[in-house]
Amino acid sequence: MVSAFRCVAVLSAAFLSISVGLASAQWTSDAMVNTIVADGAGTQGTPIVRAAADGGVWVFFWQNSQKPMIQRLTANGDRVFAGNGIQLANRLNTASFTSDMRVDAAGIAYASFDDNSSGTTATTVQKILPDGTLPWAAAGIQMPASSTSFSTRVAPCADGTIVCVYAGSTTSLTLQRINPDGSLVPGENWSINEASRGLSPSDLIPGASGGDVILMWVRGETTSFSSRKGLKIQKFNATHVAQWNGGVPLDVYTSNATPNRSIQSGYFPILVPDGTGGAIAAWYETGGGRNAWLQHVTAAGVFKFAQDGLGMGVAAPVELRLSAAVAFDQGSGEYVVAYERANSNQSLFGLGAQRVNSAGALQWGTGLSVLPIASNHKSFIAARPAPSNSTVISWLDYQGANFPMLVDAVRLDNTGTNVWGSILGVCTSPTTKGRHSLTSTIGADMMVSVWSDDGAGTTDTKAQNINMNGTLGAAPCYADFNGDGGIDGADVEAFFVIWADGGDAADVNKDGGVNGADVETFFIAWEAGACPT
Repeated sequence: MVSAFRCVAVLSAAFLSISVGLASAQWTSDAMVNTIVADGAGTQGTPIVRAAADGGVWVFFWQNSQKPMIQRLTANGDRVFAGNGIQLANRLNTASFTSDMRVDAAGIAYASFDDNSSGTTATTVQKILPDGTLPWAAAGIQMPASSTSFSTRVAPCADGTIVCVYAGSTTSLTLQRINPDGSLVPGENWSINEASRGLSPSDLIPGASGGDVILMWVRGETTSFSSRKGLKIQKFNATHVAQWNGGVPLDVYTSNATPNRSIQSGYFPILVPDGTGGAIAAWYETGGGRNAWLQHVTAAGVFKFAQDGLGMGVAAPVELRLSAAVAFDQGSGEYVVAYERANSNQSLFGLGAQRVNSAGALQWGTGLSVLPIASNHKSFIAARPAPSNSTVISWLDYQGANFPMLVDAVRLDNTGTNVWGSILGVCTSPTTKGRHSLTSTIGADMMVSVWSDDGAGTTDTKAQNINMNGTLGAAPCYADFNGDGGIDGADVEAFFVIWADGGDAADVNKDGGVNGADVETFFIAWEAGACPT
């Protein structure tokens, strides 16, 4: 350790005058008492969470299934806007339909929803600045010919424009491009039509550059809601020219009568951007092999895996696989798909996962058993990439056939080992919950889980941060590297032992490498006797 203490002497002198203060945090470390996002009169439910630019999150939700609302939490878990947040429309309808909320690179949020506050229903897009200002005024921007639309998605593009997709009718999808000032881009309203097919938007994400967007949609075999359904995808550029497959949509998953193959009615798989202009999707099927599936469409519109997707190992009749979610690690090019497991008659459930390398080879045999098929439902499963090529999976864990539920999480390394050693209780209060989702945060070494919760007797929206060391609440300070509660020479020695070996814990500046920059970051905090927040 001689070289380590020489570094101490040099860097101690260099950073002696630096002082970093601690800010109070609202994230709780008590899994029984989670952070309140919204708890006003009536219900506050169906939340959507996205990362904010400051390390916190935006949360969109519905008040009384009627008023679209938005709140922002800081990286410390403080509510930014007064009360329950900002009402985005004085909507009169008493039923909420499929809505969306996304955040652009500048940290501005965009929400899309159906709105009848004017007396006529219209798909509406609203823009919300980080300070809560609504630059498109209280009414937002209404989409043309959207009076029959109750399903919408929105995507802020790299060139500053925004694209909204909505179901113009049962058999058509319409897309509209919007300028940053809220004006509709002339000539940028286009449609996808199939007279004999029911179409619904599944997800819409921006491409990696310009005005590109990638749309995946659910395609029924007939116009009936109960008909078998598949998935199609296409990429459009800034002038809505289809980019893939000569302009012909690609079949992510095709429904079929023999064997009976379909996705679930009312199920809308999400897209994960690959960072280079392509998209990744995971889904499960209600017929055929009852498996979970994975597909990656590259920026060139080429499938990385076989037509109709890569199966996650042996499924039915050994087990049924449901509720698929995918995490993609851009550095390694590897995927983790998490799914609910069930026995053949769906009376017992568990949790599984599969890792797929960049070449499409399954890494965890026929599938990793995170939880055995021995208890109740594991629903609203979410998966996100975590440091050191690991993955965080979170879900609602049913304690009875229908309720109550807990919120749990696990972090798996690339071998399938639980980094935290056990299941992390994110919310251990046994209440009825729903609409759980999970997001990574920007610049903060944590994730945020959000869900609806009826613990107060009526539905509220709650949130909880998850630190990457498996704790809740304020993140532990790396200046106290050995975790003994004091900041002294023992922390320096502990840091350099890990740093010399290149251990991930020594990457205190979170740039993906263990080098001299981490030494500098560590000593700034060590000399100050605290970590920056």
